[in-house]
Amino acid sequence: MQDILTYVIIFGLLIVFTYVFLSNKEKTKQFVLSQKDYSFGSLKVLVEKQNKEIKSLIVNPYIKQGNETVLDITAEVTLKNKETLVIDLAGNIIETEAGISIPFTKFTEMFQEMTNKLEYFKIVITFASNKKLKSGNLAFNKKWSIYTPDTGKYN
Repeated sequence: MQDILTYVIIFGLLIVFTYVFLSNKEKTKQFVLSQKDYSFGSLKVLVEKQNKEIKSLIVNPYIKQGNETVLDITAEVTLKNKETLVIDLAGNIIETEAGISIPFTKFTEMFQEMTNKLEYFKIVITFASNKKLKSGNLAFNKKWSIYTPDTGKYN
């Protein structure tokens, strides 16, 4: 009788463990990649991961004074010869609760079309009142995963 009870308890624990493990695996998680504060607002860049793959890049602008409309969203790539290359991201954005979402596959494709080199870039938000919010330096590694070169943290 005790053997059967032991098997039932072990089987129950296995079911609970499997449920907890699988439910955590399906959730999307957000990691802060860059956060920059200005006197008139702030800009936060997040990476959204699901199943250990980057699904999207989320840009969350915040203006302290009123609600201003986002006029333009671009990625400014600084090349090694000090030139600045501008990639327009406005056609691929999706408005969400968390902010402005850009699918990561589209973002890397656009980046590879403009320049195939692994250069530093910044996300720039321009508002209707000509205010600009810029993120910190971001970069891609050799496997086209995004990271912050200042800290060396990979996401």
